[in-house]
Amino acid sequence: MASDGTDVNGDGAVKRRSWGGLLSGSLSAKFIVTVTPIFLGVFLACIVIETWHSYEKSRAEIIHRMNTLAASQSIILAESVADRDTEHLSLMLASIISEPNLIGIAVHDKDGNVLDSFGTLDGAEPDFVKTISVNYTEGSEVRRVGTLKLVVTDRNLREEIRDQLIEHTVLGVMLLAAALAASVFAHRRTVTKPLGKLVSAINESRGDALEKVDWQSDDEIGRVIAAYNDMQERLAGYERELRASRELLEHRVEERTEDLERAREAAVEANRVKSKFLSSMSHEFRTPMNAILGFTQVLQMSPDIHDDDRLKDRLGKIEESARNLMALLDEIMEFARLESTTNDLHLEDIDPNTLIEETVTMVAPLAEARHIAITRSDEPRPAGQVRADAFKLRKALFHVLSNAVKYNSPGGSARIGCRTEDGYVRFEITDTGPGIPTHLAGDIFEPFNRLGREAGNIGGSGIGLTLTRRLVESMSGDISFESEEGMGTTFVIRVPAVS
Repeated sequence: MASDGTDVNGDGAVKRRSWGGLLSGSLSAKFIVTVTPIFLGVFLACIVIETWHSYEKSRAEIIHRMNTLAASQSIILAESVADRDTEHLSLMLASIISEPNLIGIAVHDKDGNVLDSFGTLDGAEPDFVKTISVNYTEGSEVRRVGTLKLVVTDRNLREEIRDQLIEHTVLGVMLLAAALAASVFAHRRTVTKPLGKLVSAINESRGDALEKVDWQSDDEIGRVIAAYNDMQERLAGYERELRASRELLEHRVEERTEDLERAREAAVEANRVKSKFLSSMSHEFRTPMNAILGFTQVLQMSPDIHDDDRLKDRLGKIEESARNLMALLDEIMEFARLESTTNDLHLEDIDPNTLIEETVTMVAPLAEARHIAITRSDEPRPAGQVRADAFKLRKALFHVLSNAVKYNSPGGSARIGCRTEDGYVRFEITDTGPGIPTHLAGDIFEPFNRLGREAGNIGGSGIGLTLTRRLVESMSGDISFESEEGMGTTFVIRVPAVS
């Protein structure tokens, strides 16, 4: 803020401030507003105390003087009162009435009758009345001959005190104004000026341009400014270190980006090589496996083995093993395709009940072979359709339902159904198998992990559920399960419904 009551903003523009704004925003104004009442209070208290003390002292002197005057005049006037010499009394009273602050005087005889008087005895209430007996001594006899009454006022004293109070007030106001002016000047020089420089330096500090304050003193303001200058030096050092760190980080980011680009290119190349290898492996495996299946079927049709049950049984096992290997190869190839492609989706509106019927038909031979009953859920069927890739959703349902059949208890059952739920179609597949152990539940979606069933007589590669989750998630869906050992497992697949 400039000395004329203007502010300079960060853009260098000057704006006027109202008096209200000055009083609320200026340290000097706040200093004046704070100090002035204190000065006035102390000043008025001193004047009142001094004036009251002076008044009481002067009034006490007046009363003492009047008491002394009354005592002396009662002796002087005793003979005239005793002789009732009014002429002499008048002369004496006329000389006494000239006493300052004495406004009335009267002499009474012993019966209370006025012998003579001067001045004001009645009317307004006097400030002080002194009545003293007049005693006349004749020989050794002292007798009371009358009374002397003095009426005193301190009006002159009050006028004198009032004039003195006015003089002191004027002088005090002048001294107060001078003291405030000196205080404001000192405040501006020792507080406002260095703080103004500090504010200007803070406002002018932008980015790398760190401004220091040119001010030195041993008081609190000087220590604050010294601390600010030290902070600016530290900030400048931090800024240099930060700039160096940023440059180093940018360099490392560039290097890491180049490394990641090379790694991405290597991964793309490795994926291409893997796809080529899997394609070649599929061809290399399928050719001999088809030959094994073909020759096995030829041997099974040969009339020479119709009566050889042992040979027919072995050929059946060869055929079954070959088909299992072909199914395993298909799953591995499908898993590889899912890893290598992410946008191979053909979304359409599908009737979920049709999908369930098709899935049940596909799994029915396996269920019959294992004596597992497949039933539909009694829950209401959804009224709408599901938005999904028909082939992938059917594949996901097939994997879960075939697992519900393969890993079921002998003579058990599997139930499948669907219903709408919060914008999704919810497929539920429940079996009556042994359930999934709690400590193995977290590994169920890991590829090639069969949860300890590798040595059993149930075929599979352990990637069915992994494929299922990837298929469902590729269609913006999710899969979850609930299982209780000895009671069975329920898998839930949710995919978006048609809005």
